Formats: sequence, structure tokens, C-alpha cells
Amino acid sequence: FLLDFDLSILGANWNKYEYYIQNIRKEYKIYPDFVYNPARKKVLESFVKREQLYFSDKYQELFEEKARQNLAREIKLLTQK
Repeated sequence: FLLDFDLSILGANWNKYEYYIQNIRKEYKIYPDFVYNPARKKVLESFVKREQLYFSDKYQELFEEKARQNLAREIKLLTQK
């Protein structure tokens, strides 16, 4: 349950998710984009490759589809930079 709760932000609406990723970027501001972007992309792609992002049926039902959309959108943004 704790892991699902922690990952629930991945399935938030885009505005909330975008705010989250902006804060993640601020947290790692010591790294230039050419270092940060590929590393972040690699982490996100590891999530995308998982058969299921969430462990519980309820979280899968609530967040799985939107989370995958958000991850794909962020990966695309990181690739464009």
C-alpha cells in the first residue's frame, strides 16, 4: 500500500504531475540538463517497462492508465530538450 501511495502522483492530472516534475527538477538542479534528462528518462522508462505500475487492484484501477500517459508525456519532453 505504501508503494502505491507513493507512486499515486504518477496518475495525477497533468497540471499536478507537471508541478511535481518541476519540483523534482529543482531538487536535482545541481545537474545540468545533459546529465539530468537522460538519467530521469532512464528511470521513467524503467517504470513504463513494468507490467503493472501499482501493486493493488484499486490503485491500478484508479491511476494506471493516467500514470502511463503522464510518463510517456514526460519522456517525450525529456527527449525534446
